This record gives sequence, C-alpha cells and structure tokens, in this order.
Amino acid sequence: MRAASLLLTGLLLGLACGGGGTGPGVAPPPAPPPPPPPAPGPNMVNVQNNEFNPASLTVPVGTEVTFNYLSTARQHNILPIPPATRPSQPTVRDGPFTHRETFNTAGTFRYYCSVHGDAGGGGMAGRIIVQ
Repeated sequence: MRAASLLLTGLLLGLACGGGGTGPGVAPPPAPPPPPPPAPGPNMVNVQNNEFNPASLTVPVGTEVTFNYLSTARQHNILPIPPATRPSQPTVRDGPFTHRETFNTAGTFRYYCSVHGDAGGGGMAGRIIVQ
C-alpha cells in the first residue's frame, strides 16, 4: 500500500510541476501563425502571396516607386502590360529583393507577374497612376 501511495504522490507532483504535457505520445502545441506582412510604405508596392499590394498606386510625376519583394516572396517578376514600357523587372526573383523605378511621365502604367498573371491584367497584376 505504501508503494502505491508513493507512486501516486510522485505522479501528482510530476503533473503539478508541468511534467504531464510533454513526453512520448504527447503532441507539442501548434506553432502560432506567422505575422501578417507589413503594410507598404509611401510609394511602395509589396510583392508577396501572389499579389501586388497595393494593386493600384497613384503618385506625382517624378516619383520613385519601390517594389519590395518581401522575404517570403517566391518566384515573382514585373512585366509591363503594353503599351506601357515600365515598370520592368523581368527576371523571376525570390525575396528579399528590392526594385526601384522612377516615373517621369504622366499616365497609367499597368504591369503583371508572368508567373502568376497574364498580359491582359488577369491574376497577379497592378498599376501605377502617375499624375
């Protein structure tokens, strides 16, 4: 009887000290979800999760726009949708990577990712409106 009492006391102490939630056959708690991507700064377009964020950006003539491939961005590029000739970063890249373009002419410059969109503006596409 004394051995059973000691065994029970030991088990209760082990549980009280946090020993009951780990060990063989006990799954660890799930990892927390990753934090959301940071919001783009002024004159910045984030490239991630098969989207350009924001998908539309309005800037004044002469503005430099930064395309920020976040660290989790995989296999993206930037191609102009004709008749636009920019923005253009045709090489498929992984993040982290930064591409900058200065827009010196007023107009609407549409673009897409050839891996996740099409030249018609479907899928992963965006536009820069220069006023």
